[in-house]
Amino acid sequence: MNPRNTLVKWRQALEAAIELGLPRVEAGAQGEHKISRGYSPSTTYSSHYIADPTFRSAVGHFLDRENLDIEYRHAHLA
Repeated sequence: MNPRNTLVKWRQALEAAIELGLPRVEAGAQGEHKISRGYSPSTTYSSHYIADPTFRSAVGHFLDRENLDIEYRHAHLA
């Protein structure tokens, strides 16, 4: 990734937020790399219905493990 391109995008986001009177700039979900760009980690949420009970259970188990990983990362990267 081109660092100059990243800086331009970061600056554009800040300038737009200032012009619009927004209290903050959100970098979106995922990516520890955003910390080095000045963004703080924040929890995001989504909600989905999975009709198949077997698949729903598998996704639920995965999300349980992923939540533990996210909590750990927030505690150690913030």
